[in-house]
Order: sequence, then structure tokens, then C-alpha cells
Amino acid sequence: DNIKQACYELRAGNIYYENGENNRRVILEEGDYILLIPKQLIVIITMEKINLPSDMMGRILTKGQLFSIGIIPVNTYADPGFSGQLGIVLYNLSNDYLKLFPGQSIAKIEFSRLANCVKSPYHGQHGYDSKIWPRPDQMILTE
Repeated sequence: DNIKQACYELRAGNIYYENGENNRRVILEEGDYILLIPKQLIVIITMEKINLPSDMMGRILTKGQLFSIGIIPVNTYADPGFSGQLGIVLYNLSNDYLKLFPGQSIAKIEFSRLANCVKSPYHGQHGYDSKIWPRPDQMILTE
């Protein structure tokens, strides 16, 4: 049901991270929703788990319906060899308070087969596996 034209629609799971000084991890209960405040950046963990072979990558793309109200995902990709749930970074560009629900489509993924397998498929720890979202604080100028 989530295959739409040439892409698969990724859905919000029940875990998200408020990207800020405290990197707060939020686990939603039944009936809860994700509240995006104006100019806020969050990371939503997808419901879907993917397993990419070493000759395939997945491009994460904007979902037009969300873009039309001011939510933009950071367009990125999943490396060949990636296995697990994806963290979709969303930014509320608008001045409105917006809500998303677990199970709602939040981005699209387009799969591309490569001509050859990569020499070093992705193997690594995902931020949500360690119960934190990785944030390079050393890159943030605080003074």
C-alpha cells in the first residue's frame, strides 16, 4: 500500500528526537502525536526497517503534502548495506505549530540499483540504537 508511483512512502514511527541541546528522546503513547513548533528540527524514526544489498542505495525525498504546509525533510540517502530503521530529519520552516501522527507518511524513498556492489557496504551504529541521536556538538559555535 505504501508504494506510490516510483517511490515507497516512509511512515513516522512512535519515537522521535528533539534536536537541540538536550537531544530529548520522545516515545509516543497510543493517541499521542508529534508536535513541531515553528523553526524546530526533529528526527523521526521510521516504522519501516530496510535492508539494502551492497548494490542498492535509497534516496530520501520530500513529500509534497508536508512541504506545502512548511515541513521539509533533509534530502539524504541510505548507503548500500544499510540495515534498520531510518531517522528522517524534518524541519518546520513555517510559523505554525504542526502535528504529525505515528503511521503518517513523512517522506519518500527511491531505490536505485548500482552498476556494481560497493567495496565497503555500510555497517555501523544508528543513533537510535544507542538511545541518542548523534549530534556533532563540536561543530556548534557557542560563544
